[in-house]
Amino acid sequence: MKTILVTAIFLWGSLAIEAETIDAQSTWVDIQSNATYSYELPKIRFGSLNVRADRVCYYKGTHGYMLMTKDKVASRCTQVLDWQEDSICQKYEMVQLVRPQYVTRSVCVETLDWQEDSLCQEYETQFFSTPLSYDIDVYQVSADQETEISVLAFSKNFTFDACRE
Repeated sequence: MKTILVTAIFLWGSLAIEAETIDAQSTWVDIQSNATYSYELPKIRFGSLNVRADRVCYYKGTHGYMLMTKDKVASRCTQVLDWQEDSICQKYEMVQLVRPQYVTRSVCVETLDWQEDSLCQEYETQFFSTPLSYDIDVYQVSADQETEISVLAFSKNFTFDACRE
């Protein structure tokens, strides 16, 4: 009877250890909830706001894929009190942000330096694409009171979720 009990405890303990194993097949939720692992997801630019990739989804629009924040992350003015030249927003609402997967930006390609200030002399329109998936390095972190060591544990693919309709 003792042998059966000891064997059962050993098997239960080994299953618990195995259940906590984190590797490339683990879900992102499991990896994030384990404090001994760290990773950095890319940030997706929506105008002047950067949003972590796990907070962004995609959908097929009429002119290609669109990226959208999963949550309402920005405020938009919905009611303005206009005092001649000065206008004051009286009411805001939170909104989701949307942008195309492919964008163009005006980029400075030649500057004129005047001491510490630099002025752009020539701009160029450049084409940028945001991939829908990334290979992310996941690190195992160990620390004591004085140092923290991060060692590459594995790489895992991250793909944007499709937006819910």
